[in-house]
Amino acid sequence: IYFRKPFVVHTYPVYSADIRTAGIRAVEFHYNITDDVVAQTRKLLDDDALCEEIVEHNYQIGLKHFSYETLENILELVINRNM
Repeated sequence: IYFRKPFVVHTYPVYSADIRTAGIRAVEFHYNITDDVVAQTRKLLDDDALCEEIVEHNYQIGLKHFSYETLENILELVINRNM
């Protein structure tokens, strides 16, 4: 996400619960690489505009939900609440 690259990801529990729900867009598979996964990956790699749209979208989601700034804000709230 940080390096603005598209990715293919197995839908493991943490991804499904925390990352996908934030709005991240990726080619996803669950255990098996199907013909549909291959087709989606090829389309993403062949379509520069689609790739750019997705990686920029993911980057903005990453800034909002997974950045050090977001972590700092959450930690400040937690620390201040416990003081």
